[in-house]
Amino acid sequence: MKDLSENSGAWWEAVLRTVEGSYSKWLGATQLERLTIQPEDADYAVKGRWTRVNARACQLLLNAVPEVVRSDLIARRATQDVTQLVFRLFVLYQPGGSSERGHTLAQLQSPPHGTNVAETLEILRGWPRHLRRCQQLGMSAPDPTVLAKGLDMATAKVITGNPDAHFRTQLLRTSLRLDAKPTLRQVEDYQRHLQAEVEQMAAAGGSDRAPMALADTGATHSLRHPHSQEEWDQSMWVNVVLAGGEQVQMKMNNAGTLLFGADGTARETTTNAIVPVGELVKTLGYRFEWGPASCHLVGPDGTIVRLSTKEGCPHISEARALELISKIEKKKLDQFTENVKGTEARVQAMARTLDKSWFDYLGEACYGHSGQEILKKLTFLNRRQRRRLWSSKSWVVHLFAGKTKKEAFSWLNDGDRVLLELDIARSQGHNLLDQDLWRALSWAASQGKIAAVIGGPPCRTFSRLRFREPGPSPVRSRANPYGWPDQSPSERLQVTRDTKLFVRMLWLHAKSTAGRLQSLGRRMSASTVAFVLEQPQDPHEYLPSTTPNWSELPSFWDTEMWKRYAAEAGLTEVSFEQGAYGHKAIKPTTLGTNMMSLALLRGAKTKGVLEPFDGPSEALAAWAPGLCAAISLALKEWLVTPALTAMTVGQWKEHVARGHLPPRRDCLYCSMFGASGRPHRRVSHPEMFTLTSDLSGPHEAGLDHNARSPFYKQFKNLLVCKYRFPASFANGTWEETAEDGEVVDENTSPFDEGDQLEKELEPYSPSEPEDQEQDERNAHVGAGVSDGDGELEEDCEAEESGKRVQNPQMAEGDTKPPESTYLVFATPLVSGTSAEILEALQDILTYLRHHNLPVLRHHSDKASAFQGRMIRSYLKNQSIRVTTSEPGVPQSNGSVEQTVRWVKQRTRTLLGASGLPKKLWPQAAAAAAAMQRADVLGFMTKLMAPFGAKVMVKKRHYDYDLKEKSKAKDSFGAKWEEARYVGLSDYVQGGHLVFNEARNSFIHTTNVRVGLHDPGFPSDVLEALMNGAYIVIRKTILSQRTTRWSSSLRNLVEACGSNCKMEIQCEGRLWPPLTTKELTSVAPIPCRTDKYDE
Repeated sequence: MKDLSENSGAWWEAVLRTVEGSYSKWLGATQLERLTIQPEDADYAVKGRWTRVNARACQLLLNAVPEVVRSDLIARRATQDVTQLVFRLFVLYQPGGSSERGHTLAQLQSPPHGTNVAETLEILRGWPRHLRRCQQLGMSAPDPTVLAKGLDMATAKVITGNPDAHFRTQLLRTSLRLDAKPTLRQVEDYQRHLQAEVEQMAAAGGSDRAPMALADTGATHSLRHPHSQEEWDQSMWVNVVLAGGEQVQMKMNNAGTLLFGADGTARETTTNAIVPVGELVKTLGYRFEWGPASCHLVGPDGTIVRLSTKEGCPHISEARALELISKIEKKKLDQFTENVKGTEARVQAMARTLDKSWFDYLGEACYGHSGQEILKKLTFLNRRQRRRLWSSKSWVVHLFAGKTKKEAFSWLNDGDRVLLELDIARSQGHNLLDQDLWRALSWAASQGKIAAVIGGPPCRTFSRLRFREPGPSPVRSRANPYGWPDQSPSERLQVTRDTKLFVRMLWLHAKSTAGRLQSLGRRMSASTVAFVLEQPQDPHEYLPSTTPNWSELPSFWDTEMWKRYAAEAGLTEVSFEQGAYGHKAIKPTTLGTNMMSLALLRGAKTKGVLEPFDGPSEALAAWAPGLCAAISLALKEWLVTPALTAMTVGQWKEHVARGHLPPRRDCLYCSMFGASGRPHRRVSHPEMFTLTSDLSGPHEAGLDHNARSPFYKQFKNLLVCKYRFPASFANGTWEETAEDGEVVDENTSPFDEGDQLEKELEPYSPSEPEDQEQDERNAHVGAGVSDGDGELEEDCEAEESGKRVQNPQMAEGDTKPPESTYLVFATPLVSGTSAEILEALQDILTYLRHHNLPVLRHHSDKASAFQGRMIRSYLKNQSIRVTTSEPGVPQSNGSVEQTVRWVKQRTRTLLGASGLPKKLWPQAAAAAAAMQRADVLGFMTKLMAPFGAKVMVKKRHYDYDLKEKSKAKDSFGAKWEEARYVGLSDYVQGGHLVFNEARNSFIHTTNVRVGLHDPGFPSDVLEALMNGAYIVIRKTILSQRTTRWSSSLRNLVEACGSNCKMEIQCEGRLWPPLTTKELTSVAPIPCRTDKYDE
């Protein structure tokens, strides 16, 4: 009733008070007087604001009562007034009447005798409810002695039948003095003891009917006994509203479950555990079904829990109820833990957000988007200039550049760098306040394209000449740098426009720096943006204070805007006289810049006396030639970064140790054996859990490492498989080299995409040249962007030809592709028959199942080897869908075709870098695939050494003697010999595969050692010191007994000169041993240079 409306709770309490008052009068009246008693002053409950609530309450009550009672209410016309209806129910059922009073006293004085454990437990659980009802009715409870006797009679059969329980009960009776003069409190304690004893018997199996719990559809919390006294003590007291509206205090644990049974008041609130059906449905996903024939719960896994009904209420066995309550508690605790973690993450994110500065938010706003339409709006640029701007990654923006170009800055148009000179004197399109130009500059800044911003905004409103007479009136002052309120509209407009120019130049530098930082990881080598802002020097710095209007002279450098931004961006001021650098006037000037090399200009003074300047103001505003040269040199120092090695010596060693992964464009072996042309486009959404296969070959014969006969068949084919799956399943850091659906092309290689090297962005194709008139018109209003060869399509060609421009969103898609990765498998085969392919596929599927990776589809071409009945039948039995590509169209199987090329490239790289013969290509291909899978899955590889590395392997106890044609034991020779490491053994558990070059055979063994150091035989080491460089020359044994050194060393030292800084080693594979004659005659000497600082 309290849920009918927001305030229906107060309304229902008032209704009950009215009904209970009338019912009390009815109980004390005679039979004749009872006919005239009705609820008084009840109109408030059925009229006015409670009309709709009254109607709903009457409908609910009528639906709840039996048919006989409903007919009586209809006959008495008590169906439209809730007070009349409830009063009639009170009269019919007579709560608190003589019948109920007598029944209550009988249950306390002479309760039924329990014949078994279940009946006795039910009687004991109901006893506190009868006692509480007796007190609610205002009756005096029977004497405690009578109550104790009734409990003894109810439990006599069960307690006396259990000697241990009977002994403990008698001991408690003695301690409570029940046979003397007990109190009501002692009798309640005695009842709790009896109930605990009987419950223990029921739990031990002493009951022929298991105790039941209530499956309550209206309960909001679970209810059970505490598991321990510790759980009871750790729980907190809460106020609980029972179904009848009564409020009691109960204990609640951390999982939100109500507890009863460890304290007196809490124990009397119920007699059974309660399972909330709503929580089962909401939290555990159960489904509650109650029909005419059955009532049951259906679990999320389909299990059915049968429920019994008693007095119209569903019941469940107490054991199953406690199990379900435990699941609810665990689920709630897990959800609470997750919510706590999520809240902590949000709080941390909020804390990081609060710590962010405005520059952090500016960087987040710099996101990538297409600038085609933006650059198209710059009508003062021709096609070549727009293409040059589009493809360039380093813009030098020269604002307010003047009417003529400056030769000192011409070098900025070389290579990828482009100089964009803007000045309204050249074209109206150069207006920095123009929306199209400002959008283009903002886009370039957000993309990180702008590397430098230089310029000198107009100083006409800051000029101190305005304070001279005759001349224009001042529009700024030192106290009011942005004008004053009573200025004329024209003066206010002039001040605002010039201020906008300053603000936009500062803002362009800030946004360019933020965009540069955002793009740093992708393509930028420098994260900061060069900045130069030129303005007249502050008059207070070079004019005496006796100058007229000295205190009113304004200066840009004194504004709060500049001071705050300079402090934020780390800018400094450099003041000097441009007359010292070739200007026609002295012109005191200040530069606001972050290029420290310009600090050398500070304090420069004009030498001699200059003639008074009487030229135009444009010439006076122009920069001095020396200033342009200084800024040009500073930009060259800022923008041109010295060439450095991409990796250190240690990083190169790690690259070789990883088997040249990932491929690098500056690596000799990666480029020699893997580089090819650019790849074709890829599909956006490759299908997951797909295994694509292709057979490559026949190739030149390769050795079989598992062969035992000298007449074994050699490998001539290679099965390559590629398994694609979501990246979230993997833990590695592998970077993809190809995508599904790439077109097969002999010039395509994963080297061009997967190694994260330089990528060419080509959204356009070449277009026709512009007409001559347009070239001449653009040359007349040129923006200072030099013409260069572009690689992009003319962005206006579609509009000029009248064709409809394609929607880029429809062309590029409006969804983000799912992140995915893949595993590569390479299995050498002898003949490539269906039987061999099936065995290889079984090994691959076993590997994937071992890593819990499902395969849903197998894709291959229409080769007969893949279409065999054995392969298709096996895959279908594994519930794998089989698909094929279209005959003659390799693009439909482009993913694995690309992987085949990748495996070949990696095989060539490993063989070429290690110097092993080509006949070991099967082992090199398998090793390349194994290294790729280890990187993707994030596992520590079991490979002990790089492919082809020299290792030591233990010899066999007996070796075959070719001369004696028998096995002989080598008792006094070396126990270990040198071999080449080629991968993991697929026969020996935890073993490795090595290749013995001398015997041309493979060894599967676990006895492999790497990193051994040869200290060498004690011998003389000849040393020579050449101009501070340390040179070591090792002896070369020319014959078995003689060593010639004296003349060769002398000649070698004389031939080396005095500027040699290297280590010379005349031993090894790359530089074979040299004879004495070769040592004295070779010039220059073959050498290898290590780190420069060694």
